[in-house]
Amino acid sequence: MIYYFSGTGNTKFVADCLADSLHDELTDLADFTRAGRPLRSESARPHVFLAPIYAWRFPRVVEELIRNAALSGSRDVYCVATRESQSGRAGDYLRRIVEAKGLTFKGFTSVDMPNEYLLSDPVSPPEETAACLRAILPELRRLAERISGGLELSDHGNVGLPGVMSGIVNAAANRFLMTSGRFAVSDACVGCGACAKRCPMANIVMETGRPKFGKTCTWCFSCVQHCPQSAIDIGKRTVGKPRYVCPDYQRFIKENA
Repeated sequence: MIYYFSGTGNTKFVADCLADSLHDELTDLADFTRAGRPLRSESARPHVFLAPIYAWRFPRVVEELIRNAALSGSRDVYCVATRESQSGRAGDYLRRIVEAKGLTFKGFTSVDMPNEYLLSDPVSPPEETAACLRAILPELRRLAERISGGLELSDHGNVGLPGVMSGIVNAAANRFLMTSGRFAVSDACVGCGACAKRCPMANIVMETGRPKFGKTCTWCFSCVQHCPQSAIDIGKRTVGKPRYVCPDYQRFIKENA
């Protein structure tokens, strides 16, 4: 079984590719985070978790899902991250969680994806996104072969001070940075409700035709990126910036066969 958590679609693209290559089933973890219910799953095949890197680790909400999950059938667990640069010690934290459950941690790896982080450099334009996705397809198919063969994964992308970044910095980011306090809605909003429907944390409700943000934001930026009017901004730093949504995997394959 393949489980994924995705805000802008990068991780879903990888999950779709692995599911296609492995002929395995997909489970959207947002169905569980949105409802606030634990994951219960049985699979004869390995349990494969995919999520983006947020502040040098899996999102805390995904770590908690894995920690509290009831996973039966296969005892093997793989973890795959999508990232734009570094993954820190994400794999070490995941190993502890998995092994504390009495399951077999089969390794962690990360996949470099197009930049979708609005608060840093400009997001990847369509032509760069397409080139990046074409380049990683062979890597993803090799990854699927390793999982299918029961081989362990390893990540070689840790640079800098991974212990500090995945520890103290991650804790600070989760406590002080990852909130929707600076989210603003412009007059371009048409009240379509797409942001509320997509939020994996059920952190957005529509009131008088406009989104109202709660206190459980995980900074996936799904609401910001998917708004059809680009009406949601994070302070002033994203005003006027192009948005990013990863192409659909099946459509991309048809167009790039």
